[in-house]
Amino acid sequence: MAEREFYNGNEYIAYPLVARDSPIINPFDTLVDAGFMVGPSVDYDPTTNSVYLFQITVSGLSLIFDFRSDAVGFAGYRWLFTVPADTAYGCTISTNAEIALVEDETMGYGFITIGHMDRMIALGDGTYTLSPVWNVEPALVQTLNGSRVERIILANDARACPVQCNPPSPSSSSSSSSSSSAAPTQETYLVPGGELVGDVKFKGGFNCDVSLLVGLNAVEIGANRDSGEGKPCYDWIIDQAGMHKDPDGGVPYCEACSEFISTINGNNFNTKGGKVRLNIPAGALVTPDKENHRITIRLKPY
Repeated sequence: MAEREFYNGNEYIAYPLVARDSPIINPFDTLVDAGFMVGPSVDYDPTTNSVYLFQITVSGLSLIFDFRSDAVGFAGYRWLFTVPADTAYGCTISTNAEIALVEDETMGYGFITIGHMDRMIALGDGTYTLSPVWNVEPALVQTLNGSRVERIILANDARACPVQCNPPSPSSSSSSSSSSSAAPTQETYLVPGGELVGDVKFKGGFNCDVSLLVGLNAVEIGANRDSGEGKPCYDWIIDQAGMHKDPDGGVPYCEACSEFISTINGNNFNTKGGKVRLNIPAGALVTPDKENHRITIRLKPY
Protein backbone atom coordinates (compact mmCIF):
# COMPACT_ATOMS: atom_id res chain seq x y z
CA MET A 1 0.00 0.00 0.00
CA ALA A 2 1.27 3.49 -0.83
CA GLU A 3 2.23 5.99 1.88
CA ARG A 4 -0.13 8.89 2.66
CA GLU A 5 2.48 11.38 1.44
CA PHE A 6 2.16 9.79 -2.00
CA TYR A 7 -1.61 10.38 -1.97
CA ASN A 8 -1.23 13.93 -0.65
CA GLY A 9 1.04 14.82 -3.53
CA ASN A 10 -1.40 13.36 -6.04
CA GLU A 11 -4.19 15.69 -4.85
CA TYR A 12 -2.54 18.52 -6.77
CA ILE A 13 -1.65 16.75 -10.00
CA ALA A 14 -3.61 14.85 -12.65
CA TYR A 15 -2.18 11.45 -11.65
CA PRO A 16 -3.57 8.75 -11.92
CA LEU A 17 -5.14 10.42 -14.96
CA VAL A 18 -3.45 12.14 -17.88
CA ALA A 19 -3.66 15.94 -17.62
CA ARG A 20 -5.61 17.86 -20.24
CA ASP A 21 -6.35 21.56 -20.75
CA SER A 22 -9.25 23.47 -19.20
CA PRO A 23 -11.15 20.59 -17.58
CA ILE A 24 -14.73 21.45 -16.65
CA ILE A 25 -14.87 18.61 -14.10
CA ASN A 26 -11.58 18.08 -12.31
CA PRO A 27 -11.33 14.87 -10.23
CA PHE A 28 -7.74 15.57 -9.15
CA ASP A 29 -8.21 15.52 -5.39
CA THR A 30 -10.88 12.77 -5.47
CA LEU A 31 -8.79 10.13 -7.25
CA VAL A 32 -5.28 9.79 -5.85
CA ASP A 33 -4.34 6.38 -7.29
CA ALA A 34 -5.66 3.74 -9.70
CA GLY A 35 -4.68 0.62 -11.59
CA PHE A 36 -6.29 -1.57 -14.25
CA MET A 37 -5.66 -5.07 -15.56
CA VAL A 38 -7.22 -5.77 -18.96
CA GLY A 39 -8.26 -9.40 -19.31
CA PRO A 40 -6.85 -12.01 -21.72
CA SER A 41 -10.02 -11.97 -23.83
CA VAL A 42 -9.47 -8.32 -24.77
CA ASP A 43 -7.20 -7.34 -27.66
CA TYR A 44 -5.59 -4.40 -25.85
CA ASP A 45 -2.68 -2.68 -27.61
CA PRO A 46 -0.86 -0.26 -25.26
CA THR A 47 0.38 1.77 -28.23
CA THR A 48 -3.10 2.60 -29.54
CA ASN A 49 -5.67 1.77 -26.82
CA SER A 50 -6.38 3.34 -23.46
CA VAL A 51 -8.51 3.06 -20.33
CA TYR A 52 -10.38 6.27 -19.53
CA LEU A 53 -12.80 7.89 -17.07
CA PHE A 54 -16.00 8.26 -19.10
CA GLN A 55 -18.45 9.76 -16.61
CA ILE A 56 -19.14 10.46 -12.95
CA THR A 57 -22.56 10.00 -11.37
CA VAL A 58 -23.55 11.77 -8.14
CA SER A 59 -26.39 9.86 -6.53
CA GLY A 60 -27.52 10.84 -3.03
CA LEU A 61 -24.42 10.66 -0.90
CA SER A 62 -22.30 8.52 -3.19
CA LEU A 63 -20.19 8.79 -6.31
CA ILE A 64 -20.09 6.31 -9.19
CA PHE A 65 -17.00 6.37 -11.39
CA ASP A 66 -17.45 4.83 -14.85
CA PHE A 67 -14.19 3.73 -16.53
CA ARG A 68 -14.11 2.22 -20.03
CA SER A 69 -11.66 1.20 -22.74
CA ASP A 70 -11.53 1.49 -26.51
CA ALA A 71 -9.81 -1.90 -26.88
CA VAL A 72 -11.14 -4.47 -29.35
CA GLY A 73 -13.43 -6.89 -27.53
CA PHE A 74 -14.25 -4.52 -24.66
CA ALA A 75 -17.24 -2.77 -26.25
CA GLY A 76 -20.16 -2.62 -23.79
CA TYR A 77 -17.97 -3.42 -20.78
CA ARG A 78 -16.93 -0.97 -18.07
CA TRP A 79 -15.51 -0.70 -14.57
CA LEU A 80 -18.06 0.80 -12.16
CA PHE A 81 -16.81 2.01 -8.76
CA THR A 82 -19.51 3.00 -6.26
CA VAL A 83 -17.98 5.16 -3.52
CA PRO A 84 -20.04 6.21 -0.45
CA ALA A 85 -19.59 9.86 0.61
CA ASP A 86 -18.20 8.83 3.99
CA THR A 87 -15.38 6.78 2.45
CA ALA A 88 -12.17 7.38 4.38
CA TYR A 89 -9.23 9.14 2.76
CA GLY A 90 -6.84 6.58 1.22
CA CYS A 91 -9.47 3.84 0.95
CA THR A 92 -9.00 1.55 -2.07
CA ILE A 93 -12.00 0.14 -3.93
CA SER A 94 -11.71 -2.64 -6.51
CA THR A 95 -14.05 -4.23 -9.02
CA ASN A 96 -14.16 -6.51 -12.04
CA ALA A 97 -15.23 -5.39 -15.48
CA GLU A 98 -18.97 -5.78 -16.03
CA ILE A 99 -21.60 -5.63 -18.72
CA ALA A 100 -25.29 -5.07 -17.94
CA LEU A 101 -24.35 -5.15 -14.22
CA VAL A 102 -22.91 -8.67 -14.56
CA GLU A 103 -19.23 -8.88 -13.60
CA ASP A 104 -16.77 -10.85 -15.72
CA GLU A 105 -13.30 -11.15 -14.19
CA THR A 106 -11.87 -12.54 -17.45
CA MET A 107 -12.47 -9.14 -19.08
CA GLY A 108 -10.52 -7.12 -16.56
CA TYR A 109 -9.95 -5.86 -13.02
CA GLY A 110 -9.44 -2.38 -11.61
CA PHE A 111 -8.99 -0.35 -8.44
CA ILE A 112 -9.14 3.30 -7.44
CA THR A 113 -7.93 5.03 -4.29
CA ILE A 114 -10.10 7.82 -2.90
CA GLY A 115 -8.90 11.22 -1.73
CA HIS A 116 -11.35 14.04 -0.83
CA MET A 117 -15.04 13.58 -1.75
CA ASP A 118 -16.50 17.02 -0.91
CA ARG A 119 -15.98 18.83 -4.19
CA MET A 120 -17.42 16.05 -6.34
CA ILE A 121 -20.46 15.62 -4.06
CA ALA A 122 -21.05 19.38 -4.31
CA LEU A 123 -21.75 19.00 -8.04
CA GLY A 124 -25.24 17.79 -7.10
CA ASP A 125 -27.16 14.73 -8.21
CA GLY A 126 -26.78 13.81 -11.85
CA THR A 127 -24.62 12.07 -14.39
CA TYR A 128 -21.67 14.05 -15.73
CA THR A 129 -20.26 12.70 -18.99
CA LEU A 130 -16.71 13.89 -19.55
CA SER A 131 -15.91 15.39 -22.93
CA PRO A 132 -13.15 14.87 -23.69
CA VAL A 133 -12.61 11.85 -21.48
CA TRP A 134 -9.78 11.55 -18.97
CA ASN A 135 -7.30 8.84 -19.93
CA VAL A 136 -5.66 6.74 -17.24
CA GLU A 137 -1.87 6.96 -17.13
CA PRO A 138 -0.61 4.25 -19.55
CA ALA A 139 1.81 2.89 -16.95
CA LEU A 140 -1.17 2.06 -14.70
CA VAL A 141 -2.76 -0.26 -17.28
CA GLN A 142 -1.54 -3.81 -17.77
CA THR A 143 -2.84 -6.34 -20.27
CA LEU A 144 -3.11 -10.12 -20.04
CA ASN A 145 -3.71 -10.45 -23.77
CA GLY A 146 -1.78 -13.49 -24.99
CA SER A 147 -0.68 -14.47 -21.48
CA ARG A 148 -2.73 -17.65 -21.17
CA VAL A 149 -4.58 -20.23 -23.23
CA GLU A 150 -8.29 -19.50 -23.56
CA ARG A 151 -9.25 -22.04 -26.24
CA ILE A 152 -7.89 -25.37 -27.47
CA ILE A 153 -8.76 -26.61 -30.96
CA LEU A 154 -7.27 -29.76 -32.46
CA ALA A 155 -5.93 -29.60 -35.98
CA ASN A 156 -3.73 -31.74 -38.19
CA ASP A 157 -1.63 -30.87 -41.18
CA ALA A 158 -2.74 -32.82 -44.23
CA ARG A 159 0.25 -34.92 -45.30
CA ALA A 160 0.82 -37.43 -48.05
CA CYS A 161 3.75 -39.83 -48.40
CA PRO A 162 7.18 -38.45 -49.22
CA VAL A 163 7.98 -38.47 -52.93
CA GLN A 164 10.00 -41.51 -53.95
CA CYS A 165 13.43 -40.70 -55.32
CA ASN A 166 13.56 -43.35 -58.07
CA PRO A 167 15.43 -42.10 -61.15
CA PRO A 168 13.38 -41.72 -64.34
CA SER A 169 13.69 -44.41 -67.00
CA PRO A 170 15.53 -43.48 -70.23
CA SER A 171 12.24 -43.37 -72.11
CA SER A 172 10.66 -40.88 -69.72
CA SER A 173 10.48 -37.28 -70.86
CA SER A 174 11.92 -34.52 -68.74
CA SER A 175 8.49 -32.98 -68.27
CA SER A 176 6.89 -36.16 -66.96
CA SER A 177 9.87 -36.77 -64.69
CA SER A 178 9.58 -33.28 -63.23
CA SER A 179 5.87 -33.72 -62.66
CA SER A 180 6.18 -37.08 -60.91
CA SER A 181 8.93 -35.92 -58.56
CA ALA A 182 7.23 -32.73 -57.39
CA ALA A 183 6.29 -32.78 -53.72
CA PRO A 184 2.57 -32.48 -52.98
CA THR A 185 1.50 -29.06 -51.77
CA GLN A 186 -0.60 -28.93 -48.60
CA GLU A 187 -2.14 -25.58 -47.70
CA THR A 188 -5.00 -26.45 -45.38
CA TYR A 189 -5.34 -27.88 -41.89
CA LEU A 190 -7.77 -30.63 -40.98
CA VAL A 191 -9.93 -29.71 -37.98
CA PRO A 192 -11.86 -32.77 -36.76
CA GLY A 193 -14.14 -30.85 -34.39
CA GLY A 194 -14.71 -27.68 -32.39
CA GLU A 195 -12.83 -26.42 -29.37
CA LEU A 196 -12.28 -28.70 -26.38
CA VAL A 197 -14.43 -28.13 -23.30
CA GLY A 198 -14.08 -29.16 -19.67
CA ASP A 199 -10.87 -30.43 -18.10
CA VAL A 200 -8.19 -31.04 -20.72
CA LYS A 201 -5.36 -33.52 -20.11
CA PHE A 202 -2.10 -33.47 -22.06
CA LYS A 203 -0.10 -36.61 -22.78
CA GLY A 204 3.22 -36.89 -24.53
CA GLY A 205 2.81 -38.38 -28.01
CA PHE A 206 5.23 -39.54 -30.67
CA ASN A 207 8.42 -37.48 -30.45
CA CYS A 208 6.58 -35.10 -28.13
CA ASP A 209 6.88 -34.48 -24.39
CA VAL A 210 4.79 -32.43 -21.97
CA SER A 211 6.25 -30.54 -19.00
CA LEU A 212 4.47 -28.65 -16.22
CA LEU A 213 6.24 -25.39 -15.38
CA VAL A 214 4.82 -24.70 -11.94
CA GLY A 215 6.69 -21.44 -11.39
CA LEU A 216 5.36 -19.99 -14.65
CA ASN A 217 1.88 -21.49 -14.30
CA ALA A 218 2.34 -22.98 -17.76
CA VAL A 219 2.32 -26.24 -19.69
CA GLU A 220 5.19 -26.64 -22.16
CA ILE A 221 4.75 -28.98 -25.14
CA GLY A 222 8.02 -29.74 -26.88
CA ALA A 223 9.03 -31.70 -29.97
CA ASN A 224 12.01 -33.91 -29.21
CA ARG A 225 13.08 -37.01 -31.07
CA ASP A 226 12.22 -40.28 -29.27
CA SER A 227 10.48 -38.47 -26.37
CA GLY A 228 6.96 -39.20 -25.13
CA GLU A 229 5.71 -42.33 -26.90
CA GLY A 230 8.95 -42.48 -28.86
CA LYS A 231 9.22 -42.82 -32.59
CA PRO A 232 6.04 -44.01 -34.35
CA CYS A 233 6.33 -47.45 -35.92
CA TYR A 234 4.64 -46.34 -39.11
CA ASP A 235 4.79 -43.25 -41.28
CA TRP A 236 1.09 -42.45 -41.22
CA ILE A 237 -0.88 -40.90 -44.05
CA ILE A 238 -3.08 -38.04 -42.85
CA ASP A 239 -6.05 -37.14 -45.03
CA GLN A 240 -9.66 -35.99 -44.71
CA ALA A 241 -10.50 -39.22 -42.89
CA GLY A 242 -8.02 -38.41 -40.14
CA MET A 243 -4.97 -40.39 -39.02
CA HIS A 244 -4.91 -44.04 -40.15
CA LYS A 245 -4.28 -46.45 -37.29
CA ASP A 246 -4.63 -49.95 -38.74
CA PRO A 247 -1.96 -50.74 -41.34
CA ASP A 248 -2.49 -54.50 -40.89
CA GLY A 249 -6.12 -54.07 -41.83
CA GLY A 250 -5.32 -52.68 -45.23
CA VAL A 251 -5.32 -48.98 -44.32
CA PRO A 252 -2.56 -47.26 -46.30
CA TYR A 253 0.63 -45.95 -44.78
CA CYS A 254 3.92 -44.78 -46.25
CA GLU A 255 6.71 -46.84 -44.74
CA ALA A 256 6.95 -49.17 -41.75
CA CYS A 257 9.81 -48.98 -39.27
CA SER A 258 10.97 -52.42 -40.41
CA GLU A 259 11.87 -50.92 -43.78
CA PHE A 260 14.84 -49.06 -42.29
CA ILE A 261 17.90 -49.76 -40.18
CA SER A 262 17.94 -47.43 -37.17
CA THR A 263 20.44 -49.11 -34.82
CA ILE A 264 23.65 -51.12 -35.16
CA ASN A 265 25.15 -52.70 -32.04
CA GLY A 266 23.01 -50.42 -29.88
CA ASN A 267 24.01 -47.20 -31.65
CA ASN A 268 20.81 -45.31 -32.37
CA PHE A 269 21.12 -43.18 -35.49
CA ASN A 270 17.98 -41.20 -34.58
CA THR A 271 19.41 -39.79 -31.35
CA LYS A 272 23.17 -39.89 -31.86
CA GLY A 273 23.39 -39.14 -35.56
CA GLY A 274 26.74 -39.21 -37.27
CA LYS A 275 28.13 -41.62 -39.83
CA VAL A 276 28.72 -45.36 -39.76
CA ARG A 277 31.69 -46.91 -41.56
CA LEU A 278 31.34 -50.57 -42.55
CA ASN A 279 34.65 -52.44 -42.59
CA ILE A 280 34.02 -55.59 -44.59
CA PRO A 281 36.34 -58.54 -44.00
CA ALA A 282 37.51 -60.91 -46.67
CA GLY A 283 34.81 -63.10 -48.10
CA ALA A 284 32.07 -60.42 -48.02
CA LEU A 285 30.82 -58.04 -50.66
CA VAL A 286 29.14 -54.64 -50.14
CA THR A 287 26.88 -53.27 -52.84
CA PRO A 288 25.50 -49.72 -52.30
CA ASP A 289 22.22 -48.76 -53.95
CA LYS A 290 21.92 -44.98 -53.56
CA GLU A 291 18.73 -44.63 -55.59
CA ASN A 292 16.83 -46.99 -53.28
CA HIS A 293 18.71 -45.99 -50.11
CA ARG A 294 19.99 -49.53 -49.53
CA ILE A 295 23.25 -51.32 -48.79
CA THR A 296 23.46 -55.04 -49.58
CA ILE A 297 26.05 -57.17 -47.77
CA ARG A 298 26.55 -60.75 -48.96
CA LEU A 299 29.21 -63.43 -48.96
CA LYS A 300 31.42 -63.76 -52.01
CA PRO A 301 31.11 -67.03 -53.88
CA TYR A 302 34.27 -69.15 -53.91
